[in-house]
Amino acid sequence: MTGSELSPVGLGFAAKRVGGVRLMQMDGRRIPYENAFDVVGAFDVLEHIEDDVAVLRQMRQAVAPGGGIIVSVPQHQWLWSGVDEYGGHCRRYARRELVEKISAAGLAVEHVTSFMTLVLPAMVAARFRSRDAASLDPAAELKVGTAANALFGFLCACEARAIVRRWSLPVGGSLLAVARKSA
Repeated sequence: MTGSELSPVGLGFAAKRVGGVRLMQMDGRRIPYENAFDVVGAFDVLEHIEDDVAVLRQMRQAVAPGGGIIVSVPQHQWLWSGVDEYGGHCRRYARRELVEKISAAGLAVEHVTSFMTLVLPAMVAARFRSRDAASLDPAAELKVGTAANALFGFLCACEARAIVRRWSLPVGGSLLAVARKSA
């Protein structure tokens, strides 16, 4: 397994959290591999890059024929808030937009689902309180308390079971897409 991150700070954080993974600093717009991986994932990456289709093309190049990509991105432009600005996002995605961009990169979309569905009401409430980036406390969304954290964890575990069964949830705070490079 190989992992990459643009930021040296992010690489240090990853190194402390995962073992047995080769980590490298890399820009997703310039992936130096061709037909090298069975699966390439980009989790909450594309929304940070203006030319997201170029990154998807780079991912396609890096994956072996018949291999796949998995991406997650924030969903719903109407959820845009100071959290997105603070995080350096260029956009939030609509399902159709993500599918079109993956297809434009030469990949066949196999499955798309929303997730963070059951916690969406709490996310909406938090986001509307943080519309202004100037007054944003970036850690506030993480300060939910033990009971709320347990509840949200349970709700996310329920969603995970549905997603593993290939259900396509219609709405949520994020999107997950699986696509394949032709053999």
